[in-house]
Amino acid sequence: MRAALSTFGSLTTHRAAAPKARAEATLHRLGWAMLRADAPPAAAIRSARGAAGRAAADAAEPLVPGLESRRELLLAAAIRLFRRLGYHAVGMEDIGAAAGINASSVYRYFPSKGDLLAAAYYRASDRLAASTATALRGATDPGDALRRLVAAYVGFAFGESDLVSVYLAENNNLPEPDRHELRKVQRLHVEEWVRLLTQARADLPATDARVLVHAAINLVTDLGRAVRFTETGGVPAAVAQLALVALHTFPES
Repeated sequence: MRAALSTFGSLTTHRAAAPKARAEATLHRLGWAMLRADAPPAAAIRSARGAAGRAAADAAEPLVPGLESRRELLLAAAIRLFRRLGYHAVGMEDIGAAAGINASSVYRYFPSKGDLLAAAYYRASDRLAASTATALRGATDPGDALRRLVAAYVGFAFGESDLVSVYLAENNNLPEPDRHELRKVQRLHVEEWVRLLTQARADLPATDARVLVHAAINLVTDLGRAVRFTETGGVPAAVAQLALVALHTFPES
C-alpha cells in the first residue's frame, strides 16, 4: 500500500509535461502494479525500523574530530543537525559546537547557514552523479544499464541517509540562486533515467517515461524514509525491485 501511495505522490514532486488524464491513467496502473508486487516481509520491516531507531540514537553523539578538514567537520555536523532538528531549529553556534569548533571560526568557512545548506545539496548532487557514472560503467545493454541505475540510486539513498534526508526536506530553505542551479542538475539526472528507460523500452514515449521515472524515484525515497533508510532485512533490495516494477509498468495505450 505504501508503495502505491508513493507513486501517486510523485505527481506533487515534479513538473513533468504530460497530459493530465494520461498521467493519471498511468499512475492508476502503477498503483495496481505496486499492490500486486511482492512486498518485503513484515519481519524485515520491523527489524529495519528497530535498527533505524538505534541509528537515530547513535546520531545524537557529537562528532569526534579526526584528520578531516574543519570545513568537512562543519559540513558533516550541519547535515546531521539539519536532519535531526530541521534547518530552522539549528544555529551556526550549534553547528560549531557539534563539530568541536569555536563558533566565531565557523564563519571563516561558511558565511551563513544558507551557504552550509547549499554545500550539503551540492555534495549530494556530486555524490549521486559519481555513483551513477560508476554504476553505468560496463553496462551491456540499456536494460542492464537501467538495473544498474536503480541499484545505484537505492544504494545512494540508503548509504547517504543523512544527506538524502536533508536534500528531500529543506529545498525551500535554499538560497534562490542555488535552488535554481540545483533544479537544473535534478532535471539532468531525471533525463538520464528517461534516456535509458526509452532505450530499454522502445515503445514508450518520453512523456510517459518521465511519469514512470518520477514515480520510481519518489518510491525509493518515500519508502526509504519510512524505515529511516536502514539497510537491514533486505529492504533496499526490495525497494529496488519495486522501482523496477514501476519502470516497467505499461501506461494506458
